[in-house]
Parts: sequence; structure tokens; C-alpha cells
Amino acid sequence: MKEKNIYDFAARKLTAGRRTCAELVNWLVAQGFDREDAENVTEEFRGLGYLNDENYAADYFRYGAGKGWSNKRISRALAQKGVSSSDIDSGMKSYGSAEDEACRAR
Repeated sequence: MKEKNIYDFAARKLTAGRRTCAELVNWLVAQGFDREDAENVTEEFRGLGYLNDENYAADYFRYGAGKGWSNKRISRALAQKGVSSSDIDSGMKSYGSAEDEACRAR
């Protein structure tokens, strides 16, 4: 019965706010779902574009920079949220490119 509802649980969690893939998997497991099912649903949602850790990281770099945080602090926070080092690096580069473009536009 729970397997039928896992999609609803995941969708409701994502409508409440953005999450990393790892956060969604861990939350679904905490709700009593099997880890493999949680990972499969998360991967399916990622494939549909509902989850994107690289974009999450870029947005989190913007958020952290606005608070005056260092890149190291932001990277550490993202790692604690389960974002891979490659997504953190890509997010940082994406954030840096957007900042450079904004500066040039001024």
C-alpha cells in the first residue's frame, strides 16, 4: 500500500520547498518507505526535472553569498545536504558565471 503512495509523499514534500535528491530519499525512508523505492522515485523525479542538485547548488551559492558566507562554508553546507562534489563544483561555476554576467551588465 505504501508503495502506491510514495509518489504522492514525494510530490507533497517537493511542493513544500526545494530539496536535494539525498534529502528526498532520506525523508522518504524516514516516512517508512524502502530505501530502494525511495531512490527509484527520486531518480524518476530527477529525470522529469523536478530535482536538480546542480541547480540547487547554484541557487544555494547565491543565497549563501547574499548572507556573506564563504564558498567553503556554502560547499560544506551543500555536502551536508547530500549534494555531490561534482554538483557543488558545477553549481559554484554556474553561480560565478551568473555573477560575472551581472557585473558586466552594470
